[in-house]
Amino acid sequence: MKTIVGVAVVVFVFLMPFSLYNFFQGRYILGTGSLSVVLLMAINAWNCWHGRYYPFLILVGLAPIIIIFLGFTIYQQGLIGLLWCYPAVISFYFMLPERYAWGANIVLLAMSLPMSWLFLDAELASRATATLLCVSAFAVIFVRVISLQQHELHDLAMTDSLTGLSNRVQLHDSLEQAVQMFERHAVPMTLISLDLDNFKKINDTLGH
Repeated sequence: MKTIVGVAVVVFVFLMPFSLYNFFQGRYILGTGSLSVVLLMAINAWNCWHGRYYPFLILVGLAPIIIIFLGFTIYQQGLIGLLWCYPAVISFYFMLPERYAWGANIVLLAMSLPMSWLFLDAELASRATATLLCVSAFAVIFVRVISLQQHELHDLAMTDSLTGLSNRVQLHDSLEQAVQMFERHAVPMTLISLDLDNFKKINDTLGH
């Protein structure tokens, strides 16, 4: 959630000046659109700061607004508008779970790539297509690698390296969950304890 707050700060710092500039230049629709994106990002960050994270709402609410705004920007400004698609690709992976981010980026590419061929010459459009696809692919690879590393670290923290069985950390979490379930729903719980002879020898050879 802190990441989403950081994304909102970056959007405010870098997009707000362009929003104001669009108003000064008389481009009121672009100014209103960019200002709306900034405000929505700020609201999303405020919710996350207070522990309220709604990924599906971001997917069906904030992401489409960003994509529509980018499409209108490309229509109005051509290459200048297309340049904003690059940070948008990355921002989706910071704001959304991996699968949701894939969907948002597919929609973004489905909008931006055809429009680049409509409003740019073929030489620029081909390069824009190649670079935007590269950025999207690199983002997917990076997020996948980070996700796999997180799963590996979680497994190392929760399991014994020799046996692969759950360790005392997971036992502690399971006991806490059992206590909470009992306190909330009065679910009966039973704790079974085993005392093994020569446990040190077993622990040294097989783990615990």
